[in-house]
Amino acid sequence: MSRRKKGRISPEVTSLRQRIERWRQTRRKRSSMPEKLWGEAARLAQEHGISPIARQLGVGYASLKGRVEQVPQPEEDARSQGGEFVELSAEQLFGASPRAAVVELAAQDGLRLTVRLEDGGQLDVVRLLEAFCERGRP
Repeated sequence: MSRRKKGRISPEVTSLRQRIERWRQTRRKRSSMPEKLWGEAARLAQEHGISPIARQLGVGYASLKGRVEQVPQPEEDARSQGGEFVELSAEQLFGASPRAAVVELAAQDGLRLTVRLEDGGQLDVVRLLEAFCERGRP
């Protein structure tokens, strides 16, 4: 979480505060703040801290904290989806003129797969990845 100097309000926070104020002026009595505004507030609170953002936006600390806790953290997203996708070209994967190649896969549960291909060997990497990711699933 990067914190800004005390008292400095980013243009992003200022813009959101203005939109919240416009909503307050036009809302029906006792209506909830729109999810889009809460989502932006929660994202800013993750970056700058709950208390400073709650103060700067004029929203309740407890309400904002609850919203921030509902937003998955980036590393949680990657874990829940089984990792991150990394695109590599054949040249990046095997080098400019491959003589042999090694493909290594590792799962979060510790299972590892290593495939060594000799000169001219072929491998359907997409099907290998699909099979590796699908193992153990019903």
